[in-house]
Amino acid sequence: MFLWKQKLKKEEYERLKQEEIAIELLEEYRNKRYGTNALTLFMNKVTEITGNRFYKFLIDIDNEPSQKLLRGLGAYPDGITEFVLHGEELEEFRKENLSMIDEHIVCLADEFLCEPEELIGMVLQYRIDRKELLKTVMDNETMVY
Repeated sequence: MFLWKQKLKKEEYERLKQEEIAIELLEEYRNKRYGTNALTLFMNKVTEITGNRFYKFLIDIDNEPSQKLLRGLGAYPDGITEFVLHGEELEEFRKENLSMIDEHIVCLADEFLCEPEELIGMVLQYRIDRKELLKTVMDNETMVY
């Protein structure tokens, strides 16, 4: 979810085989809780239909708005994972992009219990338990419909 689009090889797509949604808002509608409300309503409906109460989110390390949104919903770190780059290609990318490490990445490394270098070329995994989501939403301001 919220991952930038890249052309994936067919075998990559088959390996991932996960549904993906994205929430993109025009500038004037950002920071008004519309994304939070939309995601909450979506997960509530999916849970109602499927009974699934756990949700996993893959977020780019530089996608701060999505990270903030998920933290606001009570999501917790659930590891980091490779997405597009693997093996030697990933290691080469890390070496060439160490300059990406900034204060935000250092904070993420603390949150995900890893070294900042380990985040380069990876995506963050967050997890939500819907029971916790409902509690978080009730504790926050009223949803906008």
